[in-house]
Amino acid sequence: MDSAPAQEVTELLKQWEEQHQTPNYDPIPTLTRIAEIIEAETENFMKKDPDPFDERHPSRTDPECALGHALKVMFKKDNFMTKLVNDYVRDTYYSRQNITGRDVHKLNVAACRLTLDLMPGLEMSVVFQENEALIHRLVNWASNSPEPLQCYATGLLAAAMEVQDIATNFRDLNAMLVPLMLRRLHSLRNKQQEDKQQTQVTPPNQTRHFARFDKKRNNDIKSNGPAPEKKGKRDREKDEGGGSDMLVDETPVKDPETPVKNYNSTVASSPEHWGMMSPPPR
Repeated sequence: MDSAPAQEVTELLKQWEEQHQTPNYDPIPTLTRIAEIIEAETENFMKKDPDPFDERHPSRTDPECALGHALKVMFKKDNFMTKLVNDYVRDTYYSRQNITGRDVHKLNVAACRLTLDLMPGLEMSVVFQENEALIHRLVNWASNSPEPLQCYATGLLAAAMEVQDIATNFRDLNAMLVPLMLRRLHSLRNKQQEDKQQTQVTPPNQTRHFARFDKKRNNDIKSNGPAPEKKGKRDREKDEGGGSDMLVDETPVKDPETPVKNYNSTVASSPEHWGMMSPPPR
């Protein structure tokens, strides 16, 4: 029995088959919902920590996973997959259908997103073989299109370049894209570092200008010196004047005077006692 996600995908594809040929049909909601289901099940599948080097279909690595069931349902619908790869990724789809007033960019975003989500079960050589127009379109989107279409096109283009024949035929375009992608990676890394530094700074609306006057905070601060010893009952009695027989000499002790040289001494003033470098007394 199919899982709940696979059943929902089946219902969506059934609705698509019934409605996609009607005039002014909008496929974006169906594409978006299927993409959300596939992405959620992909995340659940990755939580099981699968072997990253195992490139088999998810249904073969884990026959019970909902992702494998949903992908099987998708690939049984050849009409939908052909429409997705050949028509919905065209930037002239609405104009060819004589439909006006709709943004084809949103359709391309939804189609590329779903196609990228279906990559684990797609055969790249079949999707991109003898489809040079699609490759050139992806190159254009990966280079100049706004986000998120730029990222989706970059992912699809990377998957296409894994096919040896495609990488050979589009060697020049691939060489042109490599430095572009490296610069983009550097800019994304710098942006991430800037965002990280900004999050570490306390916002102005959260700054406590008078935190030093917080009584609770000051009472919790402990000094680094030794803690004062607690006095017992007997010690307190001694401090109050009782319980001690020790005699203490209260005579003040005079500090020894600092010796001062006496220049008025007759012995020191005689010439024979002058130092060799000392001036004569005046």
